[in-house]
Amino acid sequence: MNWIRICVNIADDPSVGAIADACDIALSEAVGCVVSVLCKLPAHAEDGNLSAIPDRTIEKWANWEHERGAFAQALRSILCDDAGVVKAWDHYNGAAIREAKAARERMRESRRKPKAETPTPKSTSDEAFAERAANVRRTVPRTFPSNGTERNETLPPSSPDGSEVPPAPPEATKAAAGPLFATWEKALFDVALPHEVAALEDLCTRGFRPAVIGELYAIASGQHLVRGNHAPYREATAADVMRAVSEYACKGREWNQSYFRGVVRRILDRPPEPPDAAEREQQKLAKEIEKRMPALTVERPRTPEEIEAGRARREAAMAKFREEFRRNQAGERRAAELSSVGSIVPAVASSLVA
Repeated sequence: MNWIRICVNIADDPSVGAIADACDIALSEAVGCVVSVLCKLPAHAEDGNLSAIPDRTIEKWANWEHERGAFAQALRSILCDDAGVVKAWDHYNGAAIREAKAARERMRESRRKPKAETPTPKSTSDEAFAERAANVRRTVPRTFPSNGTERNETLPPSSPDGSEVPPAPPEATKAAAGPLFATWEKALFDVALPHEVAALEDLCTRGFRPAVIGELYAIASGQHLVRGNHAPYREATAADVMRAVSEYACKGREWNQSYFRGVVRRILDRPPEPPDAAEREQQKLAKEIEKRMPALTVERPRTPEEIEAGRARREAAMAKFREEFRRNQAGERRAAELSSVGSIVPAVASSLVA
């Protein structure tokens, strides 16, 4: 995009006022026409020289809609010098245009030149390399910022001579972690349901096992305090952590500590479950049976007092029904008698008149 410098007081410039008077137009229209012409100069006359530009082209740039030739003649005579160059154009815009053009050329040249390759220094100490290789874990997860295009990658293990090292069995990894790690793992497995145990094993295969177990135990034991998002802000227990492990494994995500804590918070906003795995399994089984089996209503036997009270209510209702029935029959007979008397009176009156 090309830019030009325009004076903020261009409407107060006597030259623009003279162009408006010469063309017999409003000052605002003259300002618009002059600015429109100046905006075309970087692309067609970057030196500001309009001597080779026809009058019709200048008026087309200005969107001139009045007498043909009037604006171009006024612009050349008032705003340009004898050589046809716009006055003060080189002072305000010519130098800036040349500088921007030179900068673009420098960038273009820098792209053409091949970049010099800097050699990567290599360590000459075999002992230092062996020490670094010995500290490499079985699998080293690399986590990049999640922007929708990058994914976590796992580097294959290697030995000092460059050959691949077979992964260590899980038993060796557990033994290397020490007795404290075994205590944490046992505390989590003791409260886990069968499907949660499988989910935890699957989660440990997608992350560094000691780090995963340590984070889960820290949340379950309260060392890392995690609470729900809504009142009463219940704190996480081991049962809540294992429920979160089951949901997290279903998502198929790589291990992410912050995301897992968010799953735990959503679990804490739900009703709590018993901490014991057997009780949780029993409660889950009871819910399944309740869904599959219809609810049975068992009536308890009634006492003699309840039976007598029910009989009295039925007799009272029947007596009330009979009384209402008798009143309705009496009302119907009275209405029939009145209707018969009403038919006799007109007949007698008509016979008397005749």
